[in-house]
Amino acid sequence: MKKWWLLLFILVPVIEIWGIAQVSNQLGGLLTLTLLFLIVALGFYILRVYGLRAWQTVAEQLAAGQPPGFAMLDGICIFVGAVLLMIPGFFTDIVALLLLIPFTRPIFKKIIFHWLEKLMKSGRFTMIGRF
Repeated sequence: MKKWWLLLFILVPVIEIWGIAQVSNQLGGLLTLTLLFLIVALGFYILRVYGLRAWQTVAEQLAAGQPPGFAMLDGICIFVGAVLLMIPGFFTDIVALLLLIPFTRPIFKKIIFHWLEKLMKSGRFTMIGRF
């Protein structure tokens, strides 16, 4: 598993730099830089507004005694999508938009749910709460 993370941390920046260079060749350096800054600002905005709203929904469900389940998965998708928007590059932005668009988010929610379920069944993930 650690090898995959290492490969990811090497491969993603290389792909992003290549993508930025390609866009820069088409649009020009200044326009590309402006576009990257606007996308980062959009990521901060989404995290602030929609991320906060998602976590408030989770808190409301917990206060009502309901399990937050899919509301929490929505919050995770919004958080990861917003953070990916803040990473300079266009390929991570595509993944971020897929996480943030409401009609594609259920696909990622199912993937995250099954991944967490697999971790819990294997004993590598434990929920700790206050009693």
